[in-house]
Amino acid sequence: MNHKNEYHHRDILKIFPEIKARSLIHWAEIGVITPLSEPENRGGKRVYSYQNLIEIAFIRQLLKHDLSLKEVKRIVGKKKFRDVINTGNYDLVFVYTVRLGGARSSKKPLFVSNWPMREGFIPRENFRLDVLGQASGMFVNLAYLKEFVDHALL
Repeated sequence: MNHKNEYHHRDILKIFPEIKARSLIHWAEIGVITPLSEPENRGGKRVYSYQNLIEIAFIRQLLKHDLSLKEVKRIVGKKKFRDVINTGNYDLVFVYTVRLGGARSSKKPLFVSNWPMREGFIPRENFRLDVLGQASGMFVNLAYLKEFVDHALL
């Protein structure tokens, strides 16, 4: 699929209507996403890339799983994530798991670790839930996010 080189605020809000305009601006201001260009003056417009659209879809998924914006910023700021986004290799699953603790008989664990037991990207063909063991977490299929964005751009 051939993509435009530049997307503006209104384009992003059409693709992701649940994201508030101010949130998008805030994410850029605090460095969660890095647009292609920043406004030159107060009334200027940010310009976003196709890769930014994939990043925003990814960020949206992390936030839906109740990660804090601080934790999201930490994840998307890692070199590995930047490399994945910049190369366009989206045939991966992002894995973020936490170890569960507490009594096995209770329906809810007594605690959940604040830091991930495992975090990173796994090739989609190697992804298996059964290898994760006694953990809970989230799994974000980047290929699906790319398909979502591509479909929204039609």
